[in-house]
Amino acid sequence: MAPVRVAPTKNVVGHVQIYRPAEDHLAEYTKRPATELLAIGKLFVRPDTHEYGIGRYLLKESVKYIRGRGKLPVLDLHRNGFLSKEFCEKFGFEEVPSANPGVAPMIYTK
Repeated sequence: MAPVRVAPTKNVVGHVQIYRPAEDHLAEYTKRPATELLAIGKLFVRPDTHEYGIGRYLLKESVKYIRGRGKLPVLDLHRNGFLSKEFCEKFGFEEVPSANPGVAPMIYTK
């Protein structure tokens, strides 16, 4: 993952990180090789802009970007405090059972 620098500004209203997961819990729980996955991480939106649908837009565009590269979108709810399980389910994600209470993997199924 390349280092990213962000200059402080009042214009940033949302952010999403897309990364290639290592051979870690997301690959383990999806039962797919990590090379077939791209993970959505650190999605957040500035609180005073929640009503504008920016979170929905970022999630939809992330899925479109990942699928356009022939990869499977995945995420871990515990690494995305902004997202709820119900929110992600609306956009085609399903929770994958996890024996680890610190991991809440979801896989895109549409």
